[in-house]
Amino acid sequence: MHGSLMHLVGNLFFLWTFGDNVEDAIGPVKYICFYFFCGILASLSHLAFNYDSNIPAIGASGAISGLMGAYMYFFLI
Repeated sequence: MHGSLMHLVGNLFFLWTFGDNVEDAIGPVKYICFYFFCGILASLSHLAFNYDSNIPAIGASGAISGLMGAYMYFFLI
């Protein structure tokens, strides 16, 4: 689920732009493990800081943000 069509398109764009480079750097098995790790960590962080919120965390934005951080680590630093 995503908040809107543009949210989905934005996530797919950033996944396509940064994800394939990170996958090339670490390999496909580590990539999928890292992707799920980032998604779970993002969900737990949302829960920790917004425990009483009635708004659900939907989509893969947290996992893609983790991939963007990995891209920065591998290619910009």
